[in-house]
Amino acid sequence: MLCDAVGMGDRGICQGCLDDLPWNRHACLGCALPLPDLTSSGTLCGKCQKSHPHFDRTLAPLKYEREVAPLISGFKFRNRLEYGKLLTQILADFLEEHIDHRPELLLPVPLHKNRLRERGYNQSLEIAHLLSKRFGIPIDFQSLQRHRDTEHQSELNYTDRRKNIKHAFTLTQPLNIKSVALIDDVITTGETVAEISRLLKRGSVQQVDVWALARTP
Repeated sequence: MLCDAVGMGDRGICQGCLDDLPWNRHACLGCALPLPDLTSSGTLCGKCQKSHPHFDRTLAPLKYEREVAPLISGFKFRNRLEYGKLLTQILADFLEEHIDHRPELLLPVPLHKNRLRERGYNQSLEIAHLLSKRFGIPIDFQSLQRHRDTEHQSELNYTDRRKNIKHAFTLTQPLNIKSVALIDDVITTGETVAEISRLLKRGSVQQVDVWALARTP
């Protein structure tokens, strides 16, 4: 998909391009913010040390830069589902190495019905489908709903992102489980998944992990 060389198996990418992706190898344990290369594992970034987010851990194998950005953009906005498949395979391999327990449920971050109508699909749900097949974890794409059509988070500054997403989600029914993984494509400030995590932890959910394709540096 990147250099037109023969890919590895069904991956659609050669080993050289895979090695050259911007890997998020040294990341904050809380929000997956990329940290300096010499940072020891299990470290929290300054923001998470000051105020740990409502979610417990974020896993994102890639940095949202270089070749990754156009792949995610094509997957998210231009119906290039093959890009999503490749990136989700990379995420799944990463999760195999880094998770020590599997959540009871996958919750894809929902789109508002207006945005879903425009795009035709929810990229987070597409990711969740592939992860569910790989790990045998069920998906719930109905209990969590986005009831307010918010502005694009990418177009807002940090303060406005928090205001924009506040009270944008509802739970249509109690989940009655202890652990979930929220599924999203890119984590930027983490305000969207933080807002959902607040909602989940008001109920019975005790552990909220976030699994994403990439994290913005």
